[in-house]
Amino acid sequence: MSRQSEVFTCNRLLGVEATLRSINEFCEGKKVIGIDAHDTLTKTTFTVVVEEVGEGAILPQSIPGKGYGSSRYRGVHWDKKAGKWRAMLSHKGKRYTVGRYHDEISAAKAYDAKALEIVGPDAYLNFPMEVAK
Repeated sequence: MSRQSEVFTCNRLLGVEATLRSINEFCEGKKVIGIDAHDTLTKTTFTVVVEEVGEGAILPQSIPGKGYGSSRYRGVHWDKKAGKWRAMLSHKGKRYTVGRYHDEISAAKAYDAKALEIVGPDAYLNFPMEVAK
């Protein structure tokens, strides 16, 4: 497998949206080995190192700034050992493991179902509009 690295510079005056889009495009279909950020007064520089992977590999989404394996959904994270997305929630000091799923959205929906069961209608959900149907 070959490794590649790319440097992305984010000018604070212009915002970070375009830089994050560029990073996500660069990481598409590749395994992220590391992301390093360097701040100055006027800009942030990200160095992204990726590795090519074989066809059919299941990869978690990469979210710059949150770390490898972080999910965009509440209660969901990448379980590196299992190679799946894991859904968990905490309520009143108790932890509940919902399960492990092949895709991030299934884990988020499972989290929502468990949150409704345990917390009730006041639960913070990933897909509140689907519950309203």
